[in-house]
Amino acid sequence: KELKAIVDNFSASGKIAPKAQFAIGRIFEAKGQWLPARREYEKIIDLYPMTNMGLNMPLYIMRHYTAKNDIKEENEAYRSALRQYNSLIQEYDKTSLAPVVEDYLARAYLQKGKIKRAISIWDAIDKDYSRSVIAAKSFLAKAAVYSRTHNAVKAIGEYQKFIKHYPDNKLTPGVRYKMGMLYFDNSKIDKARDIFSSLIREHPGRSKLHLNSLIALSYCYRKEANTNKVVDTYNKIKQQYHKSEAALSIPFLIAQYYQEIKYSAKAGIALDEAIAGYKKLLLSIKK
Repeated sequence: KELKAIVDNFSASGKIAPKAQFAIGRIFEAKGQWLPARREYEKIIDLYPMTNMGLNMPLYIMRHYTAKNDIKEENEAYRSALRQYNSLIQEYDKTSLAPVVEDYLARAYLQKGKIKRAISIWDAIDKDYSRSVIAAKSFLAKAAVYSRTHNAVKAIGEYQKFIKHYPDNKLTPGVRYKMGMLYFDNSKIDKARDIFSSLIREHPGRSKLHLNSLIALSYCYRKEANTNKVVDTYNKIKQQYHKSEAALSIPFLIAQYYQEIKYSAKAGIALDEAIAGYKKLLLSIKK
């Protein structure tokens, strides 16, 4: 009742009403009543088509049928999504809203497994709306798809485009980190090492990124069997993030590394030190 009152009283609002409408649908879903839930979702599509929720609803309905493995209804929801998005693209042609809807159209194709169709739309967005927020999203969307389909070269290429066009974007350091991981996973250790080292130098204040880059750098040095650098990097993690889970695992990781390089004597010493360190930690916790 209260949610319906919100919808009635604030139906002109593009923010409150669709959220309330969605909440009603979710309540029906929780009760196992999908059809009335879907009717609420379709109201969002009809009444608030250009809100984020209105644009996402066709995909949400598709995902429901995909999860249920209901191919017939999934296909119908997919066709309905295409009709909705293409209609909106036509309605908002040559406006700044058109690429926003095109992005959702690409997601619909991707959700249905039509990767090439999705990529072609994002390519068009990059070309026609370069330097826009939606173009930035397109670079990252394509990179994510290429990463999932194990096409590291193309994924790295999209990340490089993003970094070139948006060097000062708040997402850029994280994008560089992802690119470094792709280099590492594809045995381009020197390139990965350079990226992680620069992130550590440039972003000491971003603790999560800084710590993750230190951990990633340690694995680069392990691949290169650079023992001094491995141990030095692990010690930095222990010193700078001594309360983190990563720091807690360092003694074991050092022992593991010595085992990898067949340095059994040092591995044994490191394991003994790890056990002693963990016992000391447990005693301090009990106190």
